[in-house]
Amino acid sequence: MRRVVIFATICMISLAFLALLATQVLTPTQRTVQNPLLGRPAPDFTLPVLSGSSASTFHLATLKGRPIILNFWASWCDACKEEAALLQQTWQQIAPQGAVMIGIDFEDSSEAGKRFISHYGITYLNVSDTADGKTGITYGLTGVPETFFVNRHGIIMRKEIGALTKQVFQQDLRQLDVSISAQDIALQMPSALPAISNQEMALLLAGERARKAVRRWSD
Repeated sequence: MRRVVIFATICMISLAFLALLATQVLTPTQRTVQNPLLGRPAPDFTLPVLSGSSASTFHLATLKGRPIILNFWASWCDACKEEAALLQQTWQQIAPQGAVMIGIDFEDSSEAGKRFISHYGITYLNVSDTADGKTGITYGLTGVPETFFVNRHGIIMRKEIGALTKQVFQQDLRQLDVSISAQDIALQMPSALPAISNQEMALLLAGERARKAVRRWSD
């Protein structure tokens, strides 16, 4: 009888251990928790604008005070193609709230990147990473697409790996006090930051060109 009790006890302990192990294996750890950049300032960068034949550059610091979505992508990436329509649609919804979306073409040719933008009708600003992928490396990129959500204070709040879904996108935007839900938008106080128009973005880029010219002249 004693042996039966001991055997039953050992079986119960073993089952409890296996249940705990299964819980740890089957429950995925949130990807955002593993990113060392979370809760830290978004690394600054200056990159060439991926549009037309313009030689303009874009400096991230010029958007200080605005919520920013940084999306790393490439024209050869199937998952990037899957989320392209959602990104463009969401951009049109959040722009009036003062948010800014920036696409960063990673390890791609500018010609292929421009074709991608034209094919999917993308109207938000896109830039090209350096040939050595320095910006992607700085952000700890593991592949494309990856999306970073930066609040008005320049702090990275969330990072998503893989193609975004509408539900995940909406949850992450709420971290920035931005929403794509009609109900949430109706309840929100008007944003203190107006949307950036195409003309204003052009002025930002022109200002960056002027600063570069002054630096070259002073050197």
